Amino acid sequence: MADEKTIRYKIVAAPIGPDGSYRAWPDKTTYIRSFISERKRQDYWRRFVVPKSSEQRGLVFQLAMINEWRANWEFVEAPRYADLPVIGEINNDLDCHIVECGRTGTTRKVS
Repeated sequence: MADEKTIRYKIVAAPIGPDGSYRAWPDKTTYIRSFISERKRQDYWRRFVVPKSSEQRGLVFQLAMINEWRANWEFVEAPRYADLPVIGEINNDLDCHIVECGRTGTTRKVS
């Protein structure tokens, strides 16, 4: 496990692709929300993600908590699924590949 100080706590909403797998796709938007602590992420997950998502696979987005450090990352708990990204506003800009969702509801295009 990584040093606690280097961990970035995130929730990712990855879209489903034509092959049924969830990951970043060049023609779909992936949403990422970062948190300053595990406690803040868990609170957001419990309050916003769980009520708006399902355990059922096959929906448009897979929502997953990940711990990221340097070039590594790991899943935390079981993922959830939803037809909307839940952690960010839908962005219809097809040039937008990854969107970081801000704490105030704003989004920033990453790629």
